[in-house]
Amino acid sequence: MKQLTFTCDLPRLKAAAIAAGRKDIRFYLNGVCVEVHKGRLLYVATDGYRMHVVEDECDAIDGHTPPFIVPIKFVLGLKPMGVRSQHAVVSPRLPVLVTVNNRGLREIAVAQGEGSRITKEVDGKFPDWRCVMLSDTSGLPGQYNPEFLAAVQRAGELIQGRKVPILDVNYN
Repeated sequence: MKQLTFTCDLPRLKAAAIAAGRKDIRFYLNGVCVEVHKGRLLYVATDGYRMHVVEDECDAIDGHTPPFIVPIKFVLGLKPMGVRSQHAVVSPRLPVLVTVNNRGLREIAVAQGEGSRITKEVDGKFPDWRCVMLSDTSGLPGQYNPEFLAAVQRAGELIQGRKVPILDVNYN
């Protein structure tokens, strides 16, 4: 059995999860795609209308691992490790163990307190998200859905750990 071990930043993972589908019939959208590539982690989620791509540093990884989809219910149920108190700081990084079974499906285990939470990856192929990313900008003004901008603001607040102005919107 092949195993892959790394730590993930929980606020970054949950920031990407904001854009994930919840009850989409395209089951592969009901999760966060995790890519481990060239010394970095990418968390990608989309509901077909919006997409969040969040980059994270990666530890203890060599080479390239095919992407896998972590179910959204599993991601939303994860909690930071440790006990929050006046003097203790809760670590946002969670140890993750991904095991590939004999049929090629991966099992994801995340350390949580005294034990660990285990799930299986979503069986499916996540869309090629790089195809919809702009390679350059035109400079023309755009129209944006305010709900989507608010979701980006929430994602930034999760990553920063506090309320900060993430978006700077200028009007003509």
